[in-house]
Amino acid sequence: MNKLEELIKELCPDGVEYRKLGEIIKSLNTGLNPRKFFKLNTDDAKNYYVTIREMHGGKIVFSDKTDKLNDGALKLCNNRSNLEKGDVLFSGTGTIGEIVVLEETPNNWNIKEGVYTIKPIQEIINSRYLGYVLCSTDIRSLYMAKVAGGTVKSIPMSELKQIEIPVPPLEVQKEIVRILDSFTELEKELEKELEKELAARKKQYEYYLSKLYNDNNSYEKVKLSDLCKIGDGLHGTPKYTENGPYYFINGNNLVHGKIITDERTKKISQSEYEQLKIDFGNTILMSINGTIGNIALHCGEEVALGKSVAYF
Repeated sequence: MNKLEELIKELCPDGVEYRKLGEIIKSLNTGLNPRKFFKLNTDDAKNYYVTIREMHGGKIVFSDKTDKLNDGALKLCNNRSNLEKGDVLFSGTGTIGEIVVLEETPNNWNIKEGVYTIKPIQEIINSRYLGYVLCSTDIRSLYMAKVAGGTVKSIPMSELKQIEIPVPPLEVQKEIVRILDSFTELEKELEKELEKELAARKKQYEYYLSKLYNDNNSYEKVKLSDLCKIGDGLHGTPKYTENGPYYFINGNNLVHGKIITDERTKKISQSEYEQLKIDFGNTILMSINGTIGNIALHCGEEVALGKSVAYF
């Protein structure tokens, strides 16, 4: 019998209690929407405005595309979210269920409206345990069943509070966290090895691709237009609607092979969408203006394209 089994037998022999999330947390808040309260990327902005795009692998990862806030806007955001060490961040809109557990109190960043901040009652539930539980398949299926909305999916905070999760004694929680943390570290080591293998394969691929392209006498070259239909989006300006159900995307929305939308993405009405939509099918999208070469695979998203996006 391992330590976890011994603890469960000793501390919860009759089974684990399930409690609603709202009963075991101090608060559930969110950040602010810049359109109503402040402007992003002003000349004096030096702090980061974190969206779902910055939540990767349980960490906050900044990039050159991360928006910035000035000190006044940062204070406004924190008045709402009140981020502190031990808080659990949860993406509640768009890509739902990304989790980050704060190991330190942030001093140079805050969150958008669609990122929720959960403050666990530490005497009842361990922050990292809560983070792992919210990522588990069973609990994820519970809150995903409560997701609502059209193009932009979200889970209301009131519904999230009603989700029931297992709450064993703290000593059991800490042992579960210890075990899962060790698996996470092992996974990271495996990822490093896989990255090395991927880099080697990529180098090999580039070698053969270069050989294929430059060896003119051995291989036939065919124009891309002979292989597929090519086009781009609307060259005019559509009628934007703040609460429209459909997104009008450009090259900045093509990120790491996916279509990513956020509060800055323009929206259009149903009637406007019907006029502008393209019958994509199995389609590759590519940015052809500004940041050229961003690629995304269209997977059925109901979006309209601007002129900076080509499809083929």
